[in-house]
This record gives sequence, C-alpha cells and structure tokens, in this order.
Amino acid sequence: KLSESAKYNQNISLSPFQLTSDINLLLNGSTGSTFYLLNSIMNPSNLSVDEINNSYKRIYEAVNNLSGYNINLINGFWFNNNMGINNQFKNIGNYFYKTHIDSIDYSVSSEIENINYWLRNESSNMLEFNDPGFYQQSQSCLINGFICDLDLKYFFHDSFTAPFYLSNTDTINCKMLRVNQSFNY
Repeated sequence: KLSESAKYNQNISLSPFQLTSDINLLLNGSTGSTFYLLNSIMNPSNLSVDEINNSYKRIYEAVNNLSGYNINLINGFWFNNNMGINNQFKNIGNYFYKTHIDSIDYSVSSEIENINYWLRNESSNMLEFNDPGFYQQSQSCLINGFICDLDLKYFFHDSFTAPFYLSNTDTINCKMLRVNQSFNY
C-alpha cells in the first residue's frame, strides 16, 4: 500500500529509528500503567527518561551529520483541542525529538488541512497528507517520516531479508541493511 501511494514512484523505507522516537516521546507524556508498559518494552536497561531523551538527541544529531547529503526527519503530533497540551511535553518534543506538537479540532476540515500544509512545508512538497476520515471523536494524529537523498556507502542486499508484518498473519519479506560499526551517541 505504501509503495502504491508513493509520490514520484520513489522507494519507501521504514525507519526503526523514527518509529522508536515516537514511542520514546510518548513515554515522556505517559503516566501510570501506560508509562510502565512503554518503559518495560522500550527501556530494558531501565535508563531514566532524561537519559533516553539525551541519547535520542545525540543519535538524531549523529544521523544528521552522517554525510553532506540531505536527511530530513519529519515528526508531527496533533491532539484534539479538548485534551490540552502540557507545555513541558511540548518543549521535550521540540528540543529532543524535533517534533511539531499542536492541537486541532478534528471536526473542522480546514484545521485538518493545516496538517497537510505543515507536512508539505516540512518535506519541500515531497509528502502530503490526505485526510483519512477523521471523526469528531479523534484524539490524536501522529505523523512521522524521513526523506533522504543520499549517496549510500552501504547497500541493501538480496541475501539479507526479514519479514515485515502487515497484520498479525500477513507478511512480506523486505531487503534489509545491516552495518556493524561503533557510533558515539
């Protein structure tokens, strides 16, 4: 489905780095059983949330300094107006995770169009957001992506594949890239 909707018929890559950044950001905004569940999954070393945030920031900076080529990491999180946004969570999202955090009224189409405007602007018109049919009861929308124009030093190989789960029972095999190297983060 992703490749069918790709603009300009370009390759689609899924970034575990970007996906874990979302979960780490959610860890910052969660409490109680949600915090303990996310923390037990994402943090087997039992680091403090500050240590996780600072490590992510260093990884983010290292990724952006990999080469002189363009890497654009795009993160946006919109909450329903009725929920309110904790300023500390917004500041953490902005500083450590480079995430745009805002609130909207999901029943107003022009506010949903603002998400598309933001995404087109952040991606230099490479990506767009089509309203997936939000309902008035919608509570949040998370957009996470990256665009890169790289002259890769390492390449994906047919010999290294892994399953990507489309559902609990439906998978496809994807080429993987594996680099064993030390990174200072």
